[in-house]
Amino acid sequence: ERLMINGDGITVQKGVTVTGIEGGEAQIRLKADEGDDNNDLFRLLVEDGGTGFKIQGYDGSFNTFLTVDTSGRVLIGTTTEGHAGADNLTINDSGNVGITLRSGTSNNGAIFFSDATSGDAEFDGFVQYNHGASPYMMFGTAGTEKVRIDNNGNMQVNTGQFTVGTTATTGLQFINDGTFGTLHSASLKLRTASAERLSIDTTGRIIIGGTDGGTYHGDGDNLNIYSTGNTGL
Repeated sequence: ERLMINGDGITVQKGVTVTGIEGGEAQIRLKADEGDDNNDLFRLLVEDGGTGFKIQGYDGSFNTFLTVDTSGRVLIGTTTEGHAGADNLTINDSGNVGITLRSGTSNNGAIFFSDATSGDAEFDGFVQYNHGASPYMMFGTAGTEKVRIDNNGNMQVNTGQFTVGTTATTGLQFINDGTFGTLHSASLKLRTASAERLSIDTTGRIIIGGTDGGTYHGDGDNLNIYSTGNTGL
């Protein structure tokens, strides 16, 4: 027995092949509720011309909801793939667009970046949100957690130092031994109300109220206090 038809539908033991005519399409249509409601009509479609496999819904006309193209890329809400460097999955919407990861109330949701099929390299880089009584977001590289943001908005950097800048050798660095400062030939400056109030220049001089220590006497310029009015210490 290869084909059985009963009240539960049609059962085929070895599979079904649907072949379209030359230049045409092959499709399977799914209708619910006796087919009297267009909102209950979907079809699986392969068209001539190598446009891939499509899932379409009918609402006065057929609209493509999902496409798997001939390269294996998955396109949702569009038939145009994304940038060549990140086109395996493309999601499109004319308004807001997003992905929801819904887990248990005490479980995790994660995105892993892998370059292997086993071991720690399966999560070489990751973004993970831990649910629970005190939820937090984790960011990891090289298989270990590097940054954590807790439910109060506090950020913890686990690498021993934190650099703000364009490279690892420029910008402002915070180190877990209690020190911080600039990494290149620039003064460390403190500002309030967008105005510079205090700076430590690259020679170690402290300047309060001014913008540089160059106009002060060289034999007594370790601490410079400047004001256009009264000045005191």
